[in-house]
Amino acid sequence: MQYIGFILLLASAWLGYCGVESFNPLALLVAIAKAPATAATIIAKEQAFKQGNTFDVFAADSNPTPTTSDASANDVDSAPSDAINLGSFEKANASVLNSQGDTAADVKVYQQYASALLQSLNGQKSFGGTTFANGETYHYTATDVQDLVNLWNKESGWNPTADNPSSDAFGIPQALPATKLPDGKGTSAAGEINWGIEYILGRYGSPTNAWAHETANNWY
Repeated sequence: MQYIGFILLLASAWLGYCGVESFNPLALLVAIAKAPATAATIIAKEQAFKQGNTFDVFAADSNPTPTTSDASANDVDSAPSDAINLGSFEKANASVLNSQGDTAADVKVYQQYASALLQSLNGQKSFGGTTFANGETYHYTATDVQDLVNLWNKESGWNPTADNPSSDAFGIPQALPATKLPDGKGTSAAGEINWGIEYILGRYGSPTNAWAHETANNWY
């Protein structure tokens, strides 16, 4: 019954605004054929209004596509938090992790990989031959992931080829100098992340501690 009312409303609006002479039954039928989805949206909005809700039901019809134009736009605002199997993730994303791409999609993979790596180190005391700060066991938290995202957003925008011409700091973790990375400036994104996390856990014990040092001193 609500759809019939909508159709009658559409016809009367046509006659009211355009006049009888311009009334086109065929065009009306085309409009009616497209009407159910629009009618359903209007009905939902009307019901929401009657119930006193303030949300806009038309928002569900929009699907904006984000665009990126610079390195900062590639930053992922929120850290990935879902548990990820490191080995499976590495295999599924090997082509990206072994590259030095800097698109938004690449950055998302890098951050997910870093999250999985940190999770895999939970309960460990060393990584890559480096003992963690003060010989303590690393205890993974979701906050560590977010703080690592914040840290490398600021340092490099998670760009594997980010190069500081004044200091020779390079890559996602801004290794100083670049020769500290396994393959120098040719190190893959995964290799840079591995090195960066090894450095952070060895020096600070956690990304959260490293981020605190960065915010206080503008370096880590």
